[in-house]
Amino acid sequence: MQRLEAEFRTAVAEGMEPALVLALSGSADPATVGTLEEALDRAADDGKGRVIFDLHGLKYINSTSMGMLVQFVDTLREKNGQAVLMRVQPKVLLVLEMLGLQTLFRIVRDEAEAMSALSGVEVATVTLEGREALPSMEEAPRIVAGEPQTADCPVCAARLLLASPGSYRCPRCRTVLQAEADGSVRSYPEATSGVAELTLPPIPGLYPAAMLAAAALAAKAGFDATVAKRAGEALAACLGPMADGLPKEGDRRLHVFLRATAGRWVARVYAGGPGADEGVFAAAREGVTRLAYQASPEGNLLTLECVKE
Repeated sequence: MQRLEAEFRTAVAEGMEPALVLALSGSADPATVGTLEEALDRAADDGKGRVIFDLHGLKYINSTSMGMLVQFVDTLREKNGQAVLMRVQPKVLLVLEMLGLQTLFRIVRDEAEAMSALSGVEVATVTLEGREALPSMEEAPRIVAGEPQTADCPVCAARLLLASPGSYRCPRCRTVLQAEADGSVRSYPEATSGVAELTLPPIPGLYPAAMLAAAALAAKAGFDATVAKRAGEALAACLGPMADGLPKEGDRRLHVFLRATAGRWVARVYAGGPGADEGVFAAAREGVTRLAYQASPEGNLLTLECVKE
């Protein structure tokens, strides 16, 4: 059984204030939530107000544990503290992005970048697809390019200026919000209600269950039964080739994340191992709007997407 271990140390750099490093290794899931809570309580009591989460050894984190990290960072910032994530594994990045939380965290490659980010230096953030400029947390979001649009916070009714889809905090009630491309704004619990996580061993008999879950979420996103069924079938058709590329030893599981928002359905599958040739997914392309496959030594990522026109 996977355990969660937490180690603490202090990071120092010339000309910068020291920071607490909390290194997490193992798996953050329902069985280890108590260990994570104790680690975060200790980090909060440290008093440095500058925290670096070293997630190099963290192999998996579920949405509940991610919510605990969000709450910790939010509370830290309310006290004028700061936190960054460094050396984040692809599977953990996948959870962040599927929950729409990548804009809430500063995610960096190493300790030098982490210390620079905590000291106010602009550092590019790390994503599954590569690196991109770090968005300012203080910028007002907008949903589409052009004229700003407004919406009300679903918790406190504060008027918000929206600039792009993503995750933000309400300036009045500090609730974590998810702004969708259609202009709707939901609180974090509502936004994550359309997210499903599946961890599957390479057993073909289990793939129909993933197909049914995918089709159900596609229907939740507003697609008709025919499109939803095709999306589920496309996902199921990809699981076999993804499983064929799994390593002989180590993590021999497929990690599937499904997300449904208004008019948009996304499935992302992560697996370790040497990977597969992209051509094996050709038949699945017909059932979705977009299919992308990215293989790397750090892990292989398949993305399926359906978007309403």
